[in-house]
Amino acid sequence: MGQASSRIAKGVLSPFTQKTTKETPPNNQLLVSPFVYVVNSGLYVDEDGFVANEFYVQVHDRATGRRTMKKNDRVRPYGEIKLDIPRIKVDLPIVICEAPS
Repeated sequence: MGQASSRIAKGVLSPFTQKTTKETPPNNQLLVSPFVYVVNSGLYVDEDGFVANEFYVQVHDRATGRRTMKKNDRVRPYGEIKLDIPRIKVDLPIVICEAPS
């Protein structure tokens, strides 16, 4: 079990680490970053510039005399948000834990 897990960890970590030998010169380019710096927002902006998850318009139903909420379709996505603190990608297949010392 220990050998299989170390083999899996080596396969996962190999794109993030670099091995250099005397025959090959060191390559200082990082292949893949395990961190996320920008995420797509789930928020929307309406015509007035307000930001929210969803927008509703209050509609008066003449037949029943009730007021109902209708979802507003005239909104646009907020876009990307830059993260203050980088986060680790969710699809990175490594278990991160702190071993007791």
